[in-house]
Amino acid sequence: MIQLSKPIISKEEKDAVMNVLDSGMLASGKQVTEFENQFAQYLGVKHTIATSSGTTALHVALSCAGIDNGDKVITTPFTFIASANSILYCGARPIFADIDPRTFNINPDNLENILKKNKDVKAILVVHLFGLPCDMKSILELAEKYNIKVLEDCAQAHGAAIDGKKVGNFGQTAIFSFYPTKNK
Repeated sequence: MIQLSKPIISKEEKDAVMNVLDSGMLASGKQVTEFENQFAQYLGVKHTIATSSGTTALHVALSCAGIDNGDKVITTPFTFIASANSILYCGARPIFADIDPRTFNINPDNLENILKKNKDVKAILVVHLFGLPCDMKSILELAEKYNIKVLEDCAQAHGAAIDGKKVGNFGQTAIFSFYPTKNK
């Protein structure tokens, strides 16, 4: 197997894990609340909610946005399978927009072509890849024009910003992932 990353786990991290294990609060607790508060402050948002995975967060975000059986959600095919699967978990249908070959992010021109042909699209799930934000100005203009929701998959763009505004602040909701292979 080709190792993509090797975590650096110091005594500090091991002690922190042991403190959680010793507390008996394995699913939530003081550390989770502290993390949520600090991450919200880092992003410049009011609230964050920790979930068990980025996939779970995507599913919850789409469900909270009202995505349901038969709805259409535009996303990119150039991403981890969780982006499309989370749409399917809601009973909705992913529609794939092409990417911009310079950034590998969703192409706003292709996005508009899809929106012109599919008047019943409910949302766009953008995926910021490799630390590069999507063209949110164009995407948000299209969302307003076609009256659809925008959700952000920021799993690979921690700290990425557009004009000083961090990703995760543009759509109705956003998700991040802290899986070890994510660029943070």
